[in-house]
Amino acid sequence: MSALLASLAGVGLALGVAVPLATLAVLGWFRRTRHANAPIERRGSTTALLLLLAPSLGALLWLVSAALHLAEPGGAHAFCALDHGELETCVDALLFAGLLTGVMAASVGYRATRPRGGPRALGDVPSTPPAGERQATAATRLRRALERPELAPLEGRAQVVATAAHPICARGLWRPRVEVTAALVARLDDAALRAALLHELAHVEARDPLRYLLGSASLLLNPAGALLRRELGRWRACREVLCDAEAVRRSADPLALASALVWAARLEAHPNVTAAGGVALAGD
Repeated sequence: MSALLASLAGVGLALGVAVPLATLAVLGWFRRTRHANAPIERRGSTTALLLLLAPSLGALLWLVSAALHLAEPGGAHAFCALDHGELETCVDALLFAGLLTGVMAASVGYRATRPRGGPRALGDVPSTPPAGERQATAATRLRRALERPELAPLEGRAQVVATAAHPICARGLWRPRVEVTAALVARLDDAALRAALLHELAHVEARDPLRYLLGSASLLLNPAGALLRRELGRWRACREVLCDAEAVRRSADPLALASALVWAARLEAHPNVTAAGGVALAGD
């Protein structure tokens, strides 16, 4: 049997047995930490995210590494029955590594482009520059807010948009940025706007858009991923609380932050709320 067929059999065994068993073990860890009232810093930590990624992405990365090792000169002589002529590299192993890498890339790309309804989704946002007096005023207020020292890291990485799936969010995988709608800026006073930006700065510095994407892709690749879907949601909720705490630590007023969260939730529920206070329900 060729190395490719043997590798495919190994994938079936890994995805059908090892990954589900690892998923159950990870699920047990999350339940134990929750019942033990573990600190939220632990439940929203990078370690917790790595546990969510480990069953599927960890297994696939290990298989890719093993296939590349077999593709080394002389690495597959004991496993591959095919004659590769003068080639010292096993082509089957290289094809298998490429296949697995393609599957992982496709799952990440699918999750990155698929529209979502949850908070801080990675769907597209209209790139047309905001126009009109209200948008211009919002952009001026945003620039003034970014002049504060604690928001200096967002200089050149925050902008006002006319419309978006969410009133304010961090977007971008490699160099995250903050996008805030003119409608939200119009509703927030200076303290609330600064608090909201500090919250998003915590997401930007932690590269949460990328981490959220990897978490979603790992569940997509996991045959038993449905078991961990709630745990990923809880991890994201912990991240929101931790970003709130980080914003307050950086001098955000807690009441102003609460006001910003309330207005963001109201505008997300009714995206056509106007600056004058009227509410226009979108037609279905």
